[in-house]
Amino acid sequence: MRIFSWNLLRGFVVGSLLITSAVVRAATIDVTFPDRAPDAVGAITISLTGFIETEDGDIFLKKLAAAKKALFEKDNPDLIYEISGPSYLQIRLELDSKNGGELSAALKIAAAVREDGIATVVKKGSSCVSACAFIFLAGESRVPYSDVTNHRILQPGGFVFFHSPHPQRRRPGTFAEGRKAVREMLRVLGPRLPPHLAVEILLKEPHEFLSIDTVADAIKWNVDLEKIRVPWPRRSGFLQACRNYLVFKKGRPIDDLTVGVKEPEKPSTPDFGLQDDRPLRADDRDPLTKLEASLLPEESPELQQARIEFRAPMLMRMVYIGEGEMASQFVFDAGDIRGAIPCTIWSGNYDLHVSERLVPLTKESLEQEMGDGRSAPIPYWYQYPPDTELSSIAGDY
Repeated sequence: MRIFSWNLLRGFVVGSLLITSAVVRAATIDVTFPDRAPDAVGAITISLTGFIETEDGDIFLKKLAAAKKALFEKDNPDLIYEISGPSYLQIRLELDSKNGGELSAALKIAAAVREDGIATVVKKGSSCVSACAFIFLAGESRVPYSDVTNHRILQPGGFVFFHSPHPQRRRPGTFAEGRKAVREMLRVLGPRLPPHLAVEILLKEPHEFLSIDTVADAIKWNVDLEKIRVPWPRRSGFLQACRNYLVFKKGRPIDDLTVGVKEPEKPSTPDFGLQDDRPLRADDRDPLTKLEASLLPEESPELQQARIEFRAPMLMRMVYIGEGEMASQFVFDAGDIRGAIPCTIWSGNYDLHVSERLVPLTKESLEQEMGDGRSAPIPYWYQYPPDTELSSIAGDY
């Protein structure tokens, strides 16, 4: 996550507690109904573009209500909307607001986004700045018979910038207004804005911004990535996914792998103080290939002993579990405690799955772990190192 100064972001000026800017036009809010088969689940795309004015909150609510009713009546001509209501609609809100806008209007839109389970999207080439970013954080997904989940989507080449609410001009009562705005922001967003991230935002000056730039940022802000290249499962990728999940998603204080990393190679010839003028060769291998090269071979004696110690015969192996899926497991130190935090990870049709237990690497055991609710799904892109720039993993779409 980077902090940008005023000079770097003069094109993304946001002022007001209101989070307001000078000489801009009001937002444009459009609704699109894509062509669908008669039995398809309802789908609506809403685009919000431009500066968010005070009245845009009410305009958004009216357009959303009209769109939901129109789609419901189209799909259910024999039912009365006011009685039956929509049981389930897929709605995407695509955001592009380089100048932010009025915080009160943005929070009114954010509350509707939460209420209706709307996914928020910032596409490639779009920017969502300041007040707009709080709408982005409200994104949710609701699927029948499933829990409500956060659903905010960022495509590489799209930009999301955060900073604290602030007034355009200081005047008597400004501090009280600021406290009220912050309380309302926390009330509307609730758990979608974790306390530690709220503090990061509120500590920023009006001319400073936080942005989502790396894999670690996307995990911490609970952002889904769209239109990216997905790494092929391998041992180094599974190891990195475990680390990213434990550190950035769960906040676990893990240290190094308990076992499995090679000792640094020593020079093969003694150094008699002679200067070696040969140029160093650049290591142009990708980070996961470098990480794989640093791991012990699967059949090394050190790993064999660790498997006995932790009663995990498949520790740091890549195991085929059927139907084209793979699994592995690792143990990490935490402070002075050796092997304190385990991680079992396996691939699925759409996601990876992780468990903070050492589970037998069989399809039956892993399915039982999922059925008992002791595992969590994570995206395949968790395999990238945490400092990977999102722009570097953009897909060719």
